[in-house]
This record gives sequence, C-alpha cells and structure tokens, in this order.
Amino acid sequence: MTIWSPWPEVPDLLADLEVPGARWFQPARADIPRLLELVRTYPDIAVGAESVHGQRGFWDYQVQLRDLDGPRWIFPVALERGSRVVALLTVELRPQQRLLEGRLALVAPDERARGIGAMLAGPIPERIGRAVGAELLLSYATLAHRHSQALLVQHGYRLAGVIPGYDLDRLADGTVRRVWEALYVKLLVGAAAVHQPALEDLLPATRAVAAALGLLGRGPAV
Repeated sequence: MTIWSPWPEVPDLLADLEVPGARWFQPARADIPRLLELVRTYPDIAVGAESVHGQRGFWDYQVQLRDLDGPRWIFPVALERGSRVVALLTVELRPQQRLLEGRLALVAPDERARGIGAMLAGPIPERIGRAVGAELLLSYATLAHRHSQALLVQHGYRLAGVIPGYDLDRLADGTVRRVWEALYVKLLVGAAAVHQPALEDLLPATRAVAAALGLLGRGPAV
C-alpha cells in the first residue's frame, strides 16, 4: 500500500469552506513575512514546541510551501483577507505510521466568532489526512481553557490521554512553566483495522485508564 500521496491542492480541497471576503491558500516563500506577523501576535507561542513557527528558517527548510520542492512533511494552510493572513494551520505527516498530527492552529483575534477555528479543528485536517492516505489524526489540546478541547470533541476526536508537563507555555503572569495537555485521536479507518490488546496484557492501572476513556473493546471513533 502506498503511504505517500502528494499534498492536495488547497483551493480544490477547501472550495466549499467559504469565509466571506477571505480566501484559503497554500502559502509560498513570499508569504513568510505575513505568516510570521500572525504568529508573533501570540506571545505565548514564543516558547514551547511550536515556537519554531516564529522562525524564518522553519518555513524555509521544513514546511511544504507552494513553490518549494518536496516532499516536506509539514503542510500549511492559510486564510487571507486582503493583504493580511488571518488564520493558519500546520499539520505534519508521519508517512511510515500513516498518521497526520496537528501542529499549530491560529486565528487572528479580530476574526474569531466566524467559525474559522472550527474549520481548522475539524474538516480541514481530516480532508488533508484523507488526501495523503493518513489513517489516524492526532492532536493536542491545552488544558488552560476548554475551547480547543471542545472543538476536537465536536469533530469526532476521542480523548486518548492527558500528559502532565508535556510542553512549555507562557502563563498570564509572564512566567514560563511546563503545562498539561490532552491527547486526542480520530481514526480515518474502521475499528476492524485496529488490533485490540488482550486485557490480561494490561496492567491494572492501564486497564482502568483505557476503560475510563472508553477505549476497551473498540478503536477510537471513526
């Protein structure tokens, strides 16, 4: 089975996800300054795993921009209104695992309450995943507020774990601390494709956590 397909064409992929007065596109190198401008409006992203999005070299050397040769495993989708980039999503493909991981999703503060965040959490990564042959979507959500967790659940993701101290974040008082994040997954294949472990192979604590998350006896929701 092929585990790599070319990244999709964004205009075709998202043609029906309309945001009045705005346009979805795959950024090119010339768009990097506009992307950095949006990222830098979020000071908490200056630390932690996704702080790389604020560095020019990350976009030049690791991201599949429209006019760069590939394959590169990180793919961007952006929304522009006039000359501004007002929303951004990056996802990373792990081709050997057939897994697509959400990296960063941002919406400019003045563009919120338009349903853009829901598109970034739900249909867009799923469409990208299906286009490149991914079988599992994986996403992390902060436990600092409920909104990102609720969006993932709304779009069919299942909570698979909570990781204390997973990443670094800048707190409201300006200090940088390790923070908890929740791990969510969504299968793009049927539950029959997922091997279920034998209960006797699970430690009691593992079995209790899996049962509490509703994972025993079936794969994560499709």
